[in-house]
Amino acid sequence: MILFFVVAIVLPRLPVLFTAIGEKGGPIKPLEIEVTSFSVKSINMSGLRGTIYFKVHNPNIIPAVIDRITYNIYDEDGNLLAEGEIPRSYTVPIQSTITIQNDISVGWTGAFHIIKNKIESWFTGEKDTWMVEGIIYVNVGPTTFDIPFSTKFEV
Repeated sequence: MILFFVVAIVLPRLPVLFTAIGEKGGPIKPLEIEVTSFSVKSINMSGLRGTIYFKVHNPNIIPAVIDRITYNIYDEDGNLLAEGEIPRSYTVPIQSTITIQNDISVGWTGAFHIIKNKIESWFTGEKDTWMVEGIIYVNVGPTTFDIPFSTKFEV
């Protein structure tokens, strides 16, 4: 009986549920992601190492299982500062928020822009704005959905 319910009722409706991800009024809403901070841990011969902190909110009535997150960090001039991946799985409970931190290595090209922009901000008093763009890979049963995101934050 339960197998019939799953096969006959639930499975045919899954495409409808998940093709509406991100659409206004859709049954499943996309996860909300923002960067809350970035801290420099060390500077060495290959660049700098830091930690980036993401806040992920699940507005849905079902838990969200994040398979991984890939992202790129840009300064406000569009210079690529760093690329990163959070390769492990996280579960975001129903209508809850979690914080995910990830250590990241920034090569000297990106580190140069970070240092230059920080020095400029000391003289102007303005904060530097970074853009983080990426993809959250969310598992729902046997299927993984790629949900792109883009968020700005001040450093």
